[in-house]
Amino acid sequence: MLALPPTGLSTAIWTTFAVVGAFVVLRRLRRETKLPEGVQIPLELPGKLPVLGHTHFFAKNEHVLNDWLASQCIKYNGQPWRATIMGQPEMLVLSTPEAMEDVCKTHFDNFPKGAVQTDALNDLFGDGMLAVDGEKWYYQRKIARNLITMRALRDSMSAIVQKHTKTMVEILGMAADTQETLDIVRLFRELTIEAFAEIAFGIEMGSLGTEHEDPFHTAMDTISPLLVLRFRVPTWFWKLQRALGVGAEGELARNIKIVDDILLDVIQRSLASRVDKTPSPDSDSKTHDIISLFLDHGEEQLTAKTLRDIVLVFLVAGRDTSADSLSWFWYLLQKHPHVEQAIRDELDAKLANNDSLMSMAQVNELVYLEAALRETLRLYPAAAFVNREAACDTVLSDGTFVRKGMRIGLSSYALGRLPSVWGEDAAEFRPERWIDPETKTIIQVSPFKFMAFHAGPRMCMGATLAMLQMKIIAAKVLTRFHVDVLPDQDMTQEIGLTLAIKNGLRARVRRV
Repeated sequence: MLALPPTGLSTAIWTTFAVVGAFVVLRRLRRETKLPEGVQIPLELPGKLPVLGHTHFFAKNEHVLNDWLASQCIKYNGQPWRATIMGQPEMLVLSTPEAMEDVCKTHFDNFPKGAVQTDALNDLFGDGMLAVDGEKWYYQRKIARNLITMRALRDSMSAIVQKHTKTMVEILGMAADTQETLDIVRLFRELTIEAFAEIAFGIEMGSLGTEHEDPFHTAMDTISPLLVLRFRVPTWFWKLQRALGVGAEGELARNIKIVDDILLDVIQRSLASRVDKTPSPDSDSKTHDIISLFLDHGEEQLTAKTLRDIVLVFLVAGRDTSADSLSWFWYLLQKHPHVEQAIRDELDAKLANNDSLMSMAQVNELVYLEAALRETLRLYPAAAFVNREAACDTVLSDGTFVRKGMRIGLSSYALGRLPSVWGEDAAEFRPERWIDPETKTIIQVSPFKFMAFHAGPRMCMGATLAMLQMKIIAAKVLTRFHVDVLPDQDMTQEIGLTLAIKNGLRARVRRV
């Protein structure tokens, strides 16, 4: 057997490294030289380690992940940057209005949710439109839009929200009398899902004001961070855990089963309500709930699983987004009492009778309240970080080259805090930035600058209704109570499907 002497072995090893290194360099140069003039490779986050990539940074900052991502975006003045998490595709982080428009509109078809995200979300959402692309997404969105744009819905939503808000006001009144502390995150979630379930499905969930823990809320609160954890560990790791039914994946599966059982009940009750409300042949009345719309206008027979996937998307959207935003809203009011007083002054001037139903005209007149809510959403958007996948090589408007297969991270949390976009006071809670000093109306900005409701073809269909709901709830509460958020609470953010306060928000209530 031919053997190299030690010096020959050393030479062979170094020669191999040199050849491989030269190959890598030449390959990269060849790829880069193919790029047109003005096109650039995005900068890479410093501190990359062999094998681990930048995983150690993400692990170290897990409890402040959105703030850490925002700090990097601010450090680079919104310039795209890339990082690598072990076992996952390279990620490109974007945070400017121009980049958001590139991905969410201009090159929409180039940046789908992608197979990685669809795979990670499938166990919970199945073929629901939060987890799919293409025809499945388009079909569901088209029918759902019919519901949201119906005049009957717009006319009835205000009354339904105010009905359930009245129940919540009674709960707050009892808490004020007894000086009991409340978790307002839980309370707002119970309220928003009750209102949405009646609007969308014609049923009541029965969770608002109950003393026991509602199984749907408990299960979803558990599922949300566990599902998002799949994006922060190697794909093979969570799939192995899922196959074995252990660890986080075992807990996730158990809670999804609880949700499935509840969803089956929601569907059965909604279908029963549909039968009860079947109009006579000579009647022009129609049911306007989501299940009826899909059954009446669907182009094919819907299976029980398809209905389940559709229902879950709307329940999650109806429960989490508005409730979490209202929780952050009251957290900010506690830190800025002058804003709360300004809102209350507006309510005193615009609402003559606190006990009567608010008209749409009255809701629309609450300009400062809407400005404060928009300012909350700017700083704490419900969808703080959205993932996409590059389906093909693409050049963004600033010349950034995005290679096929890259994971795209859209940080609306960072976007809302960029001084280059919002000014040097970007980190401050200042509702006045939303009000035109001359017309005293809300300043309309590009949805790619204000990404609270996303933008482009996937923009939230219920954005207007969500703002309507939040304004009604806030107005009904603030005209009667001061919500005193208890000091020194843990405000760690829950890195889940929405931007939530991880451990709830305890508060006492007093009448005003």
